[in-house]
Amino acid sequence: MTKEEFFSNTMPEPNTGCWIWCRYIGKKGYGEAWDNVNKTTKLAHRYSYEIHKGQIDKELYVCHTCDNKFCVNPDHLFLGTHQDNMDDMVVKKRSMIGGRNNKAVLTECQIVEIRARFNLGMTRRQLRVVYNIGNTTIKDIIARKTWKHLQ
Repeated sequence: MTKEEFFSNTMPEPNTGCWIWCRYIGKKGYGEAWDNVNKTTKLAHRYSYEIHKGQIDKELYVCHTCDNKFCVNPDHLFLGTHQDNMDDMVVKKRSMIGGRNNKAVLTECQIVEIRARFNLGMTRRQLRVVYNIGNTTIKDIIARKTWKHLQ
């Protein structure tokens, strides 16, 4: 895909400054562009970064400052490691911790309640029965190995 073809597949979003990718969106929700050289698809934001700023080390991620998966504006993109990307997610409160995790069985209120009841003398066994959770789960909650973000 030429630079001109690439730009013809984007649309500026006036409120955010994002350049929205208007072509194919892959299974993970990111835009994908056809790479004529390698005869394969490439993530559109990576393609944009390469067009505007140069080659990318394969171990590095192209991360979004705007957190818009469809954005290909090079001014909204930066290089980082996987850890940099995870740290950015946590700082921006986009991580699926605690009650935001759709697989969470307990609520944040219940976690606080479990810890308070344990501190008041309720045993782990009693708590497991009351909250219908396993031994490892209750142990990790009390030891603050899980739900660390709560007091």
